[in-house]
Amino acid sequence: MTVTLHRDSIALVVPHGLRGELKALYDKADQKHNGYLTLTLDVPKRPRTVGEKSQNRAINGYIQQICKETGNDFDDVKLYCKTEALSRGYPFKVNDKGEIITSLTTGEPVPESESKISVEEASVLIETIVQLASELGIVLKSVD
Repeated sequence: MTVTLHRDSIALVVPHGLRGELKALYDKADQKHNGYLTLTLDVPKRPRTVGEKSQNRAINGYIQQICKETGNDFDDVKLYCKTEALSRGYPFKVNDKGEIITSLTTGEPVPESESKISVEEASVLIETIVQLASELGIVLKSVD
């Protein structure tokens, strides 16, 4: 659910450590949007794991292996996998109005950046990458 409200209509209890960020957001709203802000309410998401033995490492390591075997570009394989994962629940990008951002090339929804995905969404991407490797006859090695 996304609601657009004027900043004077919002009641928030802001943790002390976030007050500087909120002030900067208020200033930007005043300068560019007549004081209006967009508030999005959603359930909390667990961010994908990073570091050793992480989902991030698996995603990138598996894609590197596919690239090595096929000769395809890393970014091309990653975008292909993210696009294929959309039908399984991988998120797509939306603008400030909540509208789906589509590719100028294909007209299809643009997959979300990995930096914004949850543990569950990263799992969907990993499953899609593993499926692609299987379809191509590539045996993926563990990326510990």
